[in-house]
Amino acid sequence: AVRDSRDGRVLLEASPREGYSARGVVFTELAVCDPLHRQYLLLPPIPGDLAATVEDPLMRIRPHSSETFFAPQGDEAATADETSFRVIWMVQCEAKIVGFVFSSSTRQWRAIPCQSWANLLAGFVSSTGMALFYGRQCTCDYFYWLPNCQYDLKMLVLDTLRMEFSVDEPPSEAKNALFLGITMMETGEGGPRMLAGTYDMTCGNHTLWRKNGGSTSQWQKEKMVSLSPGPRDVLRCSIGNYLVLDHFGSSLLEKGLYTVDIETLQLKRVCASVHGSAYCNYPPSLSAPKVSSGVLRRKCSNKVWRPYK
Repeated sequence: AVRDSRDGRVLLEASPREGYSARGVVFTELAVCDPLHRQYLLLPPIPGDLAATVEDPLMRIRPHSSETFFAPQGDEAATADETSFRVIWMVQCEAKIVGFVFSSSTRQWRAIPCQSWANLLAGFVSSTGMALFYGRQCTCDYFYWLPNCQYDLKMLVLDTLRMEFSVDEPPSEAKNALFLGITMMETGEGGPRMLAGTYDMTCGNHTLWRKNGGSTSQWQKEKMVSLSPGPRDVLRCSIGNYLVLDHFGSSLLEKGLYTVDIETLQLKRVCASVHGSAYCNYPPSLSAPKVSSGVLRRKCSNKVWRPYK
C-alpha cells in the first residue's frame, strides 16, 4: 500500500502477514520507490532494541497502530545527495509517543527522543485505547496532528530539524474549528500558517493564522478568507501557497479537483475526478534518480519486491 510520497519518491508498506504482536503492533516491511526510474530500496527492519520500546500502542483507523511517512530534507537539502531521504515510523502508545527515523545516508534506524503524554499534556489521564491525535499535516519542517480528544485541545508537533515532539496551543478562536477542519500551510518565509474553518461552513468562511518565529511563537490572525464555491467542498491538503480541494459541482464551476492560491483566491481545475489520491511535484522525465539502486531485488518471506517493468 502507498503510505506517502515526496520529492519523486513513493513510500510503500507491505500488508501484514500475521496478526498483532504481543505488544499489539505490527512491524511491516517498507520500501521506497522511484516510479520514474523503476527503482526501489527495501528498508531494513527496525532493530529489536528499538522495537522493544513500543508498549501498549493506541489504535488508529488503519488495521494497525503505527504510521510511516517521509521527513523533509530540511537543513540537509543543500548538501544532500539526489538519492538521500528520511523515513519516520511512529506510534502513539498508552503512556508515551514513540518514533524512529531511517536515513538513506547511514542505512540505519535511530530513535527519536521519547516523550510521555504526562510531560506533553497537562492533566493527562489514561486514554480510552484510541489514538490521541490524527490527521498528519506537513508544513515547512514541521508535522502537525489534530487532537482526537476534547479534554486538552492542543496539536501534536514533530520538529524534523531537531527530531523532537512537542505540543502547540492553537488560538482560542481556532479551537472551535479543530473538529470542523484545520489545514496547515507555509508562509513562504519559513513559518507555518493555519487555515481554520468556522461553524458557518456553507459560506466557506475561514480564518488564516500565521507564525513568524517557528513552532514556539504565538499565532497571529492574518485575515478572513472565503474559499468554497459550494457547500460540500472538501479541503484535501496544502501545497506550498496553494490549497487543494474537491469541488462537487455547482452552477459556477464544474466538478473536479481544484487548487486555490491563498493570496489571490484564484481557483484552477487540475483534474475532473474527485476520487482517488492526488500526488504533486512529480519530477520531470529527465531528472536524476531519486533512489539508490543498491537493492533492486530482495525476497521478503513469502513476498518478492520486484522492479517495475
